[in-house]
Amino acid sequence: MFCNATGRLGYYRPEDHLVLAHTCTLTGGATTSDTEFLERVFAMFNDHPDPNFPSDTAHTSAWYDSGLRSLSVGDIVAINGRHYACDSHGWIPLRTP
Repeated sequence: MFCNATGRLGYYRPEDHLVLAHTCTLTGGATTSDTEFLERVFAMFNDHPDPNFPSDTAHTSAWYDSGLRSLSVGDIVAINGRHYACDSHGWIPLRTP
């Protein structure tokens, strides 16, 4: 998870300054799509971890205990080398930022 540290709210731009904020390993079913993982990550880092995955609560606690803000539009999530920008309505796939 990369926080957009450019200092403005809004969409991701390639020139934005990104800061690695958190890394974690999430488990899911064999058919779990990137979209399902992204929605789960969004919930975790907006203080709504999925109760079906107990480890998500630990990631949420670690995130907020370190003083990080909620995951927001313009932040980036990486899944196995694929990168996605949080958008106002879902996620935008990116080339490596």
